[in-house]
Amino acid sequence: MHFEALNAGREGLNSQDFVAIARDELLPLDPDLAVYYEGANQFDAPGMAFPRGTPRQEINPRDPVATHRVPEAIRAHLALANLLDRVLNGFSSLSEPRKPLHVLIWPAGVSEQNPNIDSPKLPLHLTRIVKDLDSIRAGMQSIGGGLALCSFEWLAKDGLPLSATRHAFIYKQLNTVMWPLRYSEIRRMADFQNRVYQRYAEARGIPFLDIASALPQDPNLFTDAIHMTDTGERVKAWIVFEQLVPLIRKQIQGGQLPRPAGSHALRPPPSLSASEMSVRCDGATARSSR
Repeated sequence: MHFEALNAGREGLNSQDFVAIARDELLPLDPDLAVYYEGANQFDAPGMAFPRGTPRQEINPRDPVATHRVPEAIRAHLALANLLDRVLNGFSSLSEPRKPLHVLIWPAGVSEQNPNIDSPKLPLHLTRIVKDLDSIRAGMQSIGGGLALCSFEWLAKDGLPLSATRHAFIYKQLNTVMWPLRYSEIRRMADFQNRVYQRYAEARGIPFLDIASALPQDPNLFTDAIHMTDTGERVKAWIVFEQLVPLIRKQIQGGQLPRPAGSHALRPPPSLSASEMSVRCDGATARSSR
């Protein structure tokens, strides 16, 4: 049996963007299954009020992250010295910096352990995400396909050990982009998001692939707190594959797959029309069309 797979994701997209991609790009291809894996681009906390402090701007040589430091004059001329510096600093561990006092306020009436997925007060934009998942699911059902939902892994936990050199980007993201949230609070929010995903899958009767619980919380598999190295991506791909195989096998044995060709009408791909716009710059007017 031959399987075709397409990565329809893009960087920086949110759930509303995925609705458009599913409608305009996936459905015309008549897929049997769409797998949704996302959990970072809408991961902020409007309404979960806490006072914000001044973020750390960067990890610089003056940070107390390493006691061994090869002089810059030597580093500039000796590649071996630079390598030695990286090796020595690689053993230095970055602990979580002190965060300003703050309180994470959970929305009133929202159960953290047993969330109502249809609540209009879900944090982390999850109310919007649930609505968009419904749109994607309905679109897939209209062509006889299905939707599977994955949990999303954040590299964050209390006491997370990070190397000053190998994990600098992870440290920077956790302590600038997510400032002043503590690692434990990021973990708490990520676990809640995945709990909502699982409840959604149960309520809507779709498969749930628990990728996050199977991924090792190993900083060496991550480039930052959400993106993975080549090795990390391969580990994640294998975990997804392992969880997809029994799902697809069950559908084959139950006669749902393969679907007969021509069993339903396909919607045409979206038509694109040219548009014209005028741009004014440096006192001149330019006109372009596309």
